[in-house]
Amino acid sequence: MFIKAFPGTSHPLRILGDIVATALVDVHVTRHNLYELHVDTDDQLIDQKGDLFDVAAYSRFKYGQADTGRKYAVALARDFIATYPDAALHEDKIVVSGPSYKYLSTASHGIVHYFCMVLNAYRVQRGLDPVQQLHSIRSTVGSDAYAAGDAALRATHLAKSQYHVDTEMVRGSLFIFIDDVNVTGATEERTLERTIPCEPSEIFCLHVAAIDPAYAETNAAIENVMNKAVPLSLDGVCSLIQGDNFRLNTRVFRSIMEWKDLEELKRFLQSQKESILLEMYAALVGGTSEMYGRFPAATQVFEQVLERRGLSLGVL
Repeated sequence: MFIKAFPGTSHPLRILGDIVATALVDVHVTRHNLYELHVDTDDQLIDQKGDLFDVAAYSRFKYGQADTGRKYAVALARDFIATYPDAALHEDKIVVSGPSYKYLSTASHGIVHYFCMVLNAYRVQRGLDPVQQLHSIRSTVGSDAYAAGDAALRATHLAKSQYHVDTEMVRGSLFIFIDDVNVTGATEERTLERTIPCEPSEIFCLHVAAIDPAYAETNAAIENVMNKAVPLSLDGVCSLIQGDNFRLNTRVFRSIMEWKDLEELKRFLQSQKESILLEMYAALVGGTSEMYGRFPAATQVFEQVLERRGLSLGVL
């Protein structure tokens, strides 16, 4: 889909129902999805070719399975290069970003990482500079309520956060925003709200999958169903870690810290190598004070495991 947005004269930027900015801008926004999904009569997700979308693989990706995210990224990057060759070979600055986050990134950033690797290889082999990756910083840490909510709840949730985007980095760039799934469009709209005033030359919004808008309007919680299609198990996480096929993200980290069986959680933590424990603890203390206090029982177990392993860093 090709959309000419916010043309040339002073124009109110309407995002999430509010006038939030006015800018002299002339920005083309191109939206492209790898999979266009609709729900059939058996409540299954079907793509634009009539094939069944692998919801189980998507769910495992959201819970940290790294190779699935890499497959999505490679397919999305190749599709982008084939569909928009002039953009892929853009001679000036290209900036790529995923959804905003505070400290620990979302599952989508695994896609961003490998998308950039594929596009960078394509560009440098042709004598062009690699892309620049942007971390759009959000002041709050998310929760599962977002994925289960409708468009209004998502908009309200996003509006409560403050955001920082590096204006000079984005200015004049071909800006690429990447996310795993587009349901209500709230995350994309919030990104455009913060990005367009930075005056990029052009914007591409790329998604691995997009849900049929008519269905999503009344069933936005489909994202939560997709996320949780395969229930998380700590044994499953261990298998991914041991197989060097794990990427820590906000969703899987929250799910681990919300584990009800504290003895099972303790055994899981005790079985991990130091690098995993320290990565997880950095996520716990690197977000917000609210995030640190969100899981008091699990946090106590976690810090006890660290202390017994001699990893308390001398501050507990």
